[in-house]
Amino acid sequence: MASADLDRAADGYAIYQLCYVMDRALGAKMSENVRNARIPNPVMLVPDAMQALQQFSRAADSTGVPPTTIALVTLRASQINGCGVCVDMHTKMMRQIGESEDRIAGVAAWRDMPYYSDAERAALRLAESVTRLADSSDPVPDAVWNEARGHFDEKALAGLLISLAGINAWNRLNVSTRQPAGMWKPQGGDWKAMTGELDRVRPPAR
Repeated sequence: MASADLDRAADGYAIYQLCYVMDRALGAKMSENVRNARIPNPVMLVPDAMQALQQFSRAADSTGVPPTTIALVTLRASQINGCGVCVDMHTKMMRQIGESEDRIAGVAAWRDMPYYSDAERAALRLAESVTRLADSSDPVPDAVWNEARGHFDEKALAGLLISLAGINAWNRLNVSTRQPAGMWKPQGGDWKAMTGELDRVRPPAR
């Protein structure tokens, strides 16, 4: 899974949000079993925030963390936070760029699954601790940190934490505003077409 693919997936998410805003403006009706968002995603209302969040998350791509590991921890954090938008998007994105169904489906129960390397397990354990900060007086214990440190150097650890901070921000924006899941779809699998569409609708400031 190349980091460029993850970049394109992030751009695809922006398109998803833009399409949703346009649907609202045009009065398009959603399926009755899908709730409407309270407001458009805040980053669509504050475009500088969209750019900042995307750049923040992408900074992790140059830290030496394998893109597959970033994809796994991003999905796991989104599952914990109950973010339907991100679980749906990252599941489809991982499938689209070649991750196996076993590895995708197994993330929610990774401890009992044989599909992950020791380094990926350490990253997933760190992801759970960092995402569940309020659940313990020692949310990221030494055992969890030291296990991750055994597989990742300081720069890679920084990349993991940046990725987790980024996805937790997206999760909170989506969940608090009740963004509807299930709308994100690659345009026929053509990533080039997707990013080209984003260039067409992206505000000039970007």
